[in-house]
Amino acid sequence: MGTARDPRVLIYAGFDLAMAIVYAVLLFGIIPSRHAWVQGLSGALVAAAAAMGVAMLARRPWSWWLGVGASTALLALALVWLVLCLLSAAFLTGTYGSFGQAGALFALLGAALIIELIALLPALQLKYLMTRAGRRAFGRGEAWR
Repeated sequence: MGTARDPRVLIYAGFDLAMAIVYAVLLFGIIPSRHAWVQGLSGALVAAAAAMGVAMLARRPWSWWLGVGASTALLALALVWLVLCLLSAAFLTGTYGSFGQAGALFALLGAALIIELIALLPALQLKYLMTRAGRRAFGRGEAWR
């Protein structure tokens, strides 16, 4: 089977599992939160990244659905983190005036990092999974005819 040799599947799987480990170390080890809802969002982030990696390694028709769902979930979680970060920036600027603008600047820098560190990989992987080569690598037929 020529499509089983597609190296992008293993590359994405490696990146997904590496990012799941990085997310877990950062969010639970280095910068943990005492709030349960933040821990829940962090756990969902790690679980979605790990599910993306497992889906890419399984390389079955059902794992294509898992990869698409996990990529979409990770994009949605990135959007939630981005909105929370932007709300923090607005709160800091509105409440503390010019002193809060420094904190708002760091919150906006955090928002830029969220786009790069959380949203970029699932967006690229979702694009690959939707292409003809991505569907073929998982034993799926054409999306439509």
